[in-house]
Amino acid sequence: MSMETKTNSNGRAKSKRGQTLVIIIAILFFIPMALAWLMYATGIGVGDSKVNHGQLIQPPLQIEQLPLAGGSKQLLESKPLAHRWIIAYIEPQRCGNRCTKTLYHMRQVRKALGKRQKRVARLLITTPTNANKTLTALIAKDYQGTKIATTQLKDLKTFLAPVPSRQAALQSGYLYLVDPLGNIMLSYSPDAPAKGMFKDLKRLLKVSNIG
Repeated sequence: MSMETKTNSNGRAKSKRGQTLVIIIAILFFIPMALAWLMYATGIGVGDSKVNHGQLIQPPLQIEQLPLAGGSKQLLESKPLAHRWIIAYIEPQRCGNRCTKTLYHMRQVRKALGKRQKRVARLLITTPTNANKTLTALIAKDYQGTKIATTQLKDLKTFLAPVPSRQAALQSGYLYLVDPLGNIMLSYSPDAPAKGMFKDLKRLLKVSNIG
């Protein structure tokens, strides 16, 4: 066998080993998340008669598919959102006291998680027509750490089109639970008890080491 043949053979072997390593890493990353959602959805190994409090979104939405100012992927890979579970809030057409109350619940749910709260981030999604300077000032004052992202209303409508509660979400402002892979799996109306989201999130953090 010539030197050139040996070199090519070694190169192919190294390339194959590299591809195998990438596949193994991907499996190690995705399987725990898939198992966490399976345990959550079925209740297997969870030990709770009522599995979920939020509305399950099937199939899940991918938050990266929602065009956000500055680029969806870049925003989601920035602090404090990167590799974390996200409580995302779509600002309603009429904000007022309901927005303030929802921001408060987002903060309290995260705080109630104790040492696990570092695995959770908060995101406010707004549109240019809904942009609220008072709300922005309130976040800077009382709800530090909440990231604000802007999207166009038409893009938001298109993104939420597959979700049955899309119209209510746009009018009233819904909360969404996003996993570290960017899957939007659960939604909560603004009138839903914050305790329900806390229980869901606590359970998911318990069964998953991702994020």
